[in-house]
This record gives sequence, structure tokens and C-alpha cells, in this order.
Amino acid sequence: MESPELQIKRYKLDHVVDRVRKKYGFSALVKASSLIQGATAIERSNLVGGHNGGNAYE
Repeated sequence: MESPELQIKRYKLDHVVDRVRKKYGFSALVKASSLIQGATAIERSNLVGGHNGGNAYE
């Protein structure tokens, strides 16, 4: 269980991250592990629900 102080710090950080992503898009803030070769978070952020939004039969 986290201390109340740590919970408040995490809440504030999450709030700031949410505001930045809302204003600049998801890929404006990503974890460093998303920058390594083979990572998919940035690429998938441009898809609809993490999936290709186009016609599946094309």
C-alpha cells in the first residue's frame, strides 16, 4: 500500500500527463522503452483503438 503522500504525487503526475496528451497527442509523452527498436506504442497511437481503422479487405 502506498502512503497518502505518494498517492497524491502520482495523481498530480497522471493529471499533468493527461493534460499534455490531450493537448499535444498521445505520442507527445511516451515512456523511454517506447523508443527502443521493436516498440509499438508510438506507431499504434496513430491507429484507431490500436487497430488499423481502414478496410480490412484492402
